[in-house]
Amino acid sequence: MLPVRVYPLSLHAMRAKCPCRFLLCEGLAAILFIAGCGLVLCGCAGRAPEPTRDNGSATSETGDVTQYGHVEAAFLSDFAKFVTWPPQAFPTEDTPITIGILGDDPLEGHVEAIVKDKNVNGHPFRVLHLDSKRVAEARQCQILFVAPSEGKRLGETLNTLKGASTLTVSRMKGFIEAGGMINFFVAEKNIHFQINDGAARAAGLKLSAKLLSLARNPQN
Repeated sequence: MLPVRVYPLSLHAMRAKCPCRFLLCEGLAAILFIAGCGLVLCGCAGRAPEPTRDNGSATSETGDVTQYGHVEAAFLSDFAKFVTWPPQAFPTEDTPITIGILGDDPLEGHVEAIVKDKNVNGHPFRVLHLDSKRVAEARQCQILFVAPSEGKRLGETLNTLKGASTLTVSRMKGFIEAGGMINFFVAEKNIHFQINDGAARAAGLKLSAKLLSLARNPQN
């Protein structure tokens, strides 16, 4: 069994789209919070819409995340704040953080809107759209979102990325088991994400203690 950690979604990611209440949990503390206050990667669980029929691209047997493209897009940029890449990933002080989107873009352009004019530690963002014929170019990405449309080619994609310091993210069944690093899913009408820390470390990525401290058993 691969080492898997599960993390709930950030209210920061939901602030523009979900003006509703969420339960914010950090350690043993729990408070009722109103979306919009901009907390980043705190342990919280957002109420998801009623699950739709599984079309093969949902990431949990108990829910569907296909309506959450804006949340996933916000998290792709948020992850950059909680991951340390090896020095060679950023040859210069202003080397951009490249977010790649492989396959049919389910994020509907939200990534570009969210990262516009933003940077992390002086590194601006760049968004790169790739199709299955350009998988090799994904090695230059610091973060890669693998769209559900690439499910049949997932093994080939992850093999191509071996040796690259690329944080792989998706929302498809079997992604973590195949060696992906972060996977969105819905459980009990809340949207969460899993992390395969072993795969991240094998790629030379260090996830922050803050992020890892939010781990909980997927079965709970």
